[in-house]
Amino acid sequence: MMYNAMMTMQIAAFTFGSHASLLRKSFLQKQFEPLPYFFARTLCSVGPNLLITLFACNCISLVTNMNNHTAAHYLRYFLIALLNPKV
Repeated sequence: MMYNAMMTMQIAAFTFGSHASLLRKSFLQKQFEPLPYFFARTLCSVGPNLLITLFACNCISLVTNMNNHTAAHYLRYFLIALLNPKV
């Protein structure tokens, strides 16, 4: 679970520096507001984050012998891993 949080934080930190000057220029020219930009950045990271979390949950469930549990147990585990507080 910590991998997901750290991965999300690192991607945001590395890409923000390269986009900072473009963002500043666009905000000053009133091309778009900060809130829609934030939501667009968040929505763009949902797909990859979902796939990586699914892959990690599958690996962890196989290693920890969770494969004997029902689908409801696995779904609960996946949702907890997906919705954990990310930085």
